[in-house]
Amino acid sequence: MNGRRYDKNADQLSQIFSHFQLLTTKDALAEEIAAPMRQEMLEILERALVLNDFMGKLHEKGLV
Repeated sequence: MNGRRYDKNADQLSQIFSHFQLLTTKDALAEEIAAPMRQEMLEILERALVLNDFMGKLHEKGLV
């Protein structure tokens, strides 16, 4: 994977993260069920962004 691909990955992950932040439900019960799952997804996406950045830095150094 070339170095620019990590930037593209970050852009896509950021867009997905943004969509999940804006996600709402119309029903209180559905929100009660969805909120923890949405929070977990945001945490996973945040971790993926950190790991992608780390991999990009390793690639810049020629270690990947």
